[in-house]
Amino acid sequence: MTTYGAIPNDGKDDTEAIQRALNDHPTGNHIFYFPDGVYNVSGQIRYAGTEKRNILQGQSRDGTIIKLDDNSGLDTSVIWTGSPPAQRFRNSIRDLTVDIGRGNPNVNGIDFIANNQGLIRNVKIISRDGQGRIGLNLSIDENGPLLAKNIHVVGFDIGIQTWNPTASQTLENITLENQNQYGWKNFNQNVFVRGLQSTNEVTAVWNMPDGGSVFTLIDSELTGLGSASELPAIHNQKAMYVRQLRTSGYKQAILQNDKGRGNASQPDGYVREWIARGEFQSLFDSPQTMLNLPIKETPELPWHDLSDWVSPLAYGGNPNDGIDDTEAIQAAIDSGGKTVYLPNGVWDVNGTLELRGNVQRLIATEARIVGDGVIRVAQGTSPTVIIERVEAGSISIVHESDRTLIISSSIVNRYSSTQGNGGDVYIEDVGGGPWVFTNQNVWMRQINPETIHSPRITNDGGSLWILGYKTEDEGTLVKTINGGKTEVLGGLILNGRFADIPGFINIDSSLSYANVGFLTFSGGSIPIGVQETRNGVTLMTDQLPPYYTGYQQPTSSRQSENFLVSLWRSILRLFAMV
Repeated sequence: MTTYGAIPNDGKDDTEAIQRALNDHPTGNHIFYFPDGVYNVSGQIRYAGTEKRNILQGQSRDGTIIKLDDNSGLDTSVIWTGSPPAQRFRNSIRDLTVDIGRGNPNVNGIDFIANNQGLIRNVKIISRDGQGRIGLNLSIDENGPLLAKNIHVVGFDIGIQTWNPTASQTLENITLENQNQYGWKNFNQNVFVRGLQSTNEVTAVWNMPDGGSVFTLIDSELTGLGSASELPAIHNQKAMYVRQLRTSGYKQAILQNDKGRGNASQPDGYVREWIARGEFQSLFDSPQTMLNLPIKETPELPWHDLSDWVSPLAYGGNPNDGIDDTEAIQAAIDSGGKTVYLPNGVWDVNGTLELRGNVQRLIATEARIVGDGVIRVAQGTSPTVIIERVEAGSISIVHESDRTLIISSSIVNRYSSTQGNGGDVYIEDVGGGPWVFTNQNVWMRQINPETIHSPRITNDGGSLWILGYKTEDEGTLVKTINGGKTEVLGGLILNGRFADIPGFINIDSSLSYANVGFLTFSGGSIPIGVQETRNGVTLMTDQLPPYYTGYQQPTSSRQSENFLVSLWRSILRLFAMV
């Protein structure tokens, strides 16, 4: 941005310079970089061109500040990233703060839209006087799937607003403070949330009536202050699943007010697990609760000094020339550097790239990889390796080591591990597939495998946890076999005529999911929601139940349960003899 004249900390208006940079480089997977400092703006910053493949990147969340003038008179958002239809691929905002200053009651912090693969991450949105309409506005029509992670909103009438369906929105590690009306307002959107921290005098979450509002909320804490003692922490009027929720200072943890339907409201305090309406369905005898698989945070790899960065440009590789770059990229990998980066452009890979040696990070700086090549994750000096910001829709990833693998903000063709020796896997904001995991621990946050495969994901003997699963058309979402364990927290299937293809397949394994739904604009259907086999017996559900459990209670738990039942019966017999 500085080359366009947006100079931080000089007190001058940077609006025109920032907008000119966006206008000159629209829709090209370009990164618009803001070094630390304060950038003064007096009007709205808008994504240009076809409003996709644009990335705003700050140096750090608290150091890079886009500051709106006080009393600006603006009645829109400070940053606007696009409008429908759902074609805003790969839009992202990372590592910065938007400050709307004072005296701007009609301003939104950020209007954000992304589709299929795109995220807003490590972003703070603040109002100095608490005024403003919406901090993070995700209520653009046809918005998602997307990931919002590590978001902090201070002030505004509404901290976050989600609105209108078509896809879904996955959010993790969200902090809301000092809103005037609601911390979070959701209408007719599929929202899957983990780690919401709210400190407010108002209701933290309003899941509104009518439409198709679906809210999944786990591992969260909602703290009420002052007048919140007369309010519910959550006001629910539609579909909702809650787990591991702690509230304090509110009249109720959950007020269930869905036209007289549904399960009981919940008192202030701790809610272990709660469904707004209905209950878990099962084909065989199963505990009526989710598997509650262990959840691990995605590892954060340190950014290396620039002396440890290497590019295939130094080894004869060049983007956009149509010549195979496999050899040049492999030479960069084998050079000893810890970060290998691909400058923006199109790179041709028709051979096998082996991630080995010292490499910890393969980052594409939003570049594209084309060809029918393979990225092979081999043994290396680091126990963890990350592939990120890669658009490689025809490239396969083969995991042939016990290294932990992170795939972030990418589009890939397919993934597989070989011989069951692949290490742990973390997936964030990724499109593509199919995926085959063998005896692995896997955590997926916002996955969008749209290409038609059946199954789209196979869990062969491992542990698979998913927060936010969106797909389109027919194809089994997850097939779990050989004693695997699969848990899905929130999913949406768009369109598709599944005929005899089950939504889920569970064979002598464990499956649980919550708030998985089907939305069609073309008359599609899923006649078989779940097909489960135990000990040679196969049963199937009619349609796709929104909540499902299919797993056997551990033997020790069954024994304890049987012991308590026997003890109680013995006590009753003693009373009968008295």
